[in-house]
Amino acid sequence: MPASRSVRGTHEFARYGAERLTALVPIEVVLNAYVLWNNRDTLAQVWRRVLPIVVGLAPGVAVGTAIVSQVNPGWLRFGTFVALLPLILVQAAGYRRPIRSERAVGAVFGSAVGVLYSVTTISGPPLAVMLNNQGYPKRDFRAALGAVRLAESTMTAVAWASSRRRTSRGQRCTASA
Repeated sequence: MPASRSVRGTHEFARYGAERLTALVPIEVVLNAYVLWNNRDTLAQVWRRVLPIVVGLAPGVAVGTAIVSQVNPGWLRFGTFVALLPLILVQAAGYRRPIRSERAVGAVFGSAVGVLYSVTTISGPPLAVMLNNQGYPKRDFRAALGAVRLAESTMTAVAWASSRRRTSRGQRCTASA
């Protein structure tokens, strides 16, 4: 993913906020399913490697969904820029350093990506850096990216829908900024 695309996504979040990006998550579920379907032949080779990331997404999405209602949108934008800028620069510089303990790091990384995605619907830069660092071939990279993105977008859609149901019953909203 080019750095310009990552920055554009961050600008969309800053411009429209989390409440307007809610409609994008179901669209991303469909698009990510399409990517995964097109790369299904290599999924068998990568699913064990990305499983820790996918497992880590669940608590991250839950925390991120709760954060959206608790933190000022201005601070969310600032935090997003602070978190993404180093990753964009590392990616643009082409720096690679494979992680040896992929399983241990995967769950923590998945949680962090889950928080970032459920707060901003942005996860491309950290995922691209992680998967590139691990030296995935092109087709494996696409299958791994499709699997993780499908999981994160599906979990976020469910979390946001669940928080809206609670809101409609008169409880506190956890999915709108």
